[in-house]
Amino acid sequence: MTEFKTQYDKDVEEGWYAVVRWSISDIHEYRNDNDMVKWTDEEATDWLASQEGNIQDRMVEQGWDVISMLMDED
Repeated sequence: MTEFKTQYDKDVEEGWYAVVRWSISDIHEYRNDNDMVKWTDEEATDWLASQEGNIQDRMVEQGWDVISMLMDED
């Protein structure tokens, strides 16, 4: 019998923690919550693909800030 592993389990086995992923449903929800015009799945996908590097860069910067703050609290 094959053991079922979640993506979280796989990430931890590979030494990855606090992994964040964004999907088109996140983009749709954000636009809806902020009273923005609804996008198609294709528009949301295109936007995420075009902004992926910027999102990653900011998440890394913010991640270091959070790590620093939490380390200082210990």
